[in-house]
Amino acid sequence: MITADWETVSEAEPRGAALDRLVAQAVKGVADDDAQWCANSFFHRSIKPFVRDYVGWLRGYPRSEARPLSERGWAPVSLDDYFNGDEKKLRRPATNEFEEMLRTSEAYHVVYQLMYRQLPDCRDCMCVRM
Repeated sequence: MITADWETVSEAEPRGAALDRLVAQAVKGVADDDAQWCANSFFHRSIKPFVRDYVGWLRGYPRSEARPLSERGWAPVSLDDYFNGDEKKLRRPATNEFEEMLRTSEAYHVVYQLMYRQLPDCRDCMCVRM
């Protein structure tokens, strides 16, 4: 299997490199004298939704479209259906070694760490207070 490092991941998935540049630009907007800033909140709300689609276990699943209840009907939700049901059938199969590598937790952690390390440290948020 191909080793998951930033060079290989960004070559296999160009959107990762584009996201890296976007994060670098975004953190320039965080002033050093901002009284309050939470790196965790920014990452989980602004970056992670993109990362999880490009690398890691969720890669290969199509995004579902939101539909009003009147169109989809009401039905109880079962975790068994989610973990063992049709969700698994919807995933596109990995067709090569690069795709297999991008779906690993190692690839996810490479991208996660690279993106997170660019963020300024938390300041006066709940993370710091705990």
